[in-house]
Amino acid sequence: MVIGGLFLGVITLVLTLLVLGLSSPWPAERTVRWIARLSLVAAIGTVVLVGYEIIDLLLGVQSRVHIPVMDFWPANLPEYGLEFTGAPATLDSATISSADIQVTGLSWSTTLLLVAGLLGNGLGAFTVALGMRRLALKINAGEPFAASLRRTGRWVATLLLASSILGPLLYGIGAARASEEALKFTGCSATNISCMDYLPQPGMGIEFSFAGLMSAMGILLVVELVAIGMQKNAENLALKNDLDGLV
Repeated sequence: MVIGGLFLGVITLVLTLLVLGLSSPWPAERTVRWIARLSLVAAIGTVVLVGYEIIDLLLGVQSRVHIPVMDFWPANLPEYGLEFTGAPATLDSATISSADIQVTGLSWSTTLLLVAGLLGNGLGAFTVALGMRRLALKINAGEPFAASLRRTGRWVATLLLASSILGPLLYGIGAARASEEALKFTGCSATNISCMDYLPQPGMGIEFSFAGLMSAMGILLVVELVAIGMQKNAENLALKNDLDGLV
């Protein structure tokens, strides 16, 4: 989906800037400010893209949907004398398992499932972008290890985990229903051929990505490591104060 591709691109750029900024003569403060700005751009871009796709679906006129289909490949039509040549490689076998369609007249239940899936997918991107911006602002304010950031990190990881599961699940169910509604023909007529042999049939498939799951686990791990570090630092500081008091 466009949302996921754009978001991952922005996040990759943000992380690249962070690594390069912290390991280069360029002041770290400037790097962090750019990360805050890019994170805001990612959040706004996610809202715009998700909003555009949702409006497109709700209008119901030539809505764009990515649907699953039964494994399919157009059959040869020897009666028409079709013969393709010139390809540098030999195509031994091929299947089409999904398709991008423009469709009008989807049922409201299918449309709402697709909208819910888009919202779920967008929620993860939006939450991570805002979480990164909050962290960048805290770093600039000299509070990179504030206790509130631990809660923020947990919320971000939880919402990202939920969106990475519910988003694809709801969109996948809606897409399967859209495939059924768009491709479940009750009749077909053609001359000299059986047209049903050359059309894809409705399919069922949910496209899960482990990227969101792994990102959520990574965020939780970093948050807990920072929390443990803060606790150890507080214990060491308390021990030092006690020792200083005995001297």
